[in-house]
Amino acid sequence: MKHLKITIAGMPGAGKTTVGSIVAKTLGYDFYSMGNIRRALAGKRGMSIDQFNNLQENTDKDVDEYLQEIGRREDASVVEGRMAWHFIPETLRVFVTVDQQVGALRILHDKRHGERAIFPYEMMKTLAERVENDKARYNKLYGVDPYNMKNFDAVVDTTHMSVDEAVTDILTTYYLAEMAYQNILKTKE
Repeated sequence: MKHLKITIAGMPGAGKTTVGSIVAKTLGYDFYSMGNIRRALAGKRGMSIDQFNNLQENTDKDVDEYLQEIGRREDASVVEGRMAWHFIPETLRVFVTVDQQVGALRILHDKRHGERAIFPYEMMKTLAERVENDKARYNKLYGVDPYNMKNFDAVVDTTHMSVDEAVTDILTTYYLAEMAYQNILKTKE
């Protein structure tokens, strides 16, 4: 049976990878994290994710082609990435947001590989620059703003939520969307 896919995008530190992986596990779907892939590519070059994102060369091409491939071959999947909603058809497009200070503190607490900031104010500045860089880069490449919530079917603000609450919000929305999707598929038969 064909299923609606889930794409998750959003603000740094909002918990996209955390909730996405749990949603995928709960549904028995495959999980893909473009953020983890980009961090690994940056690490191979001895760079932070921000240094990698600021390179003049198009570092997005390989990741974006990979997103398109996932969209073509995968059925039951959850994909976390800034542009997943843009490249993968037939998805529930979820945007996960968070207060900038809370997001910065979460990232500092996680001690992510490739993050260089030590203090919360440094991380907040770094994250604001990252968001602006993403907006400019994806506008130039594809003419879209990956942070425009109008591109999404659901918005989840995790600022005051536990991980379980955020997962429940996404799953509830998904189950409703999946029922509608299956009804659409039946009418096409």
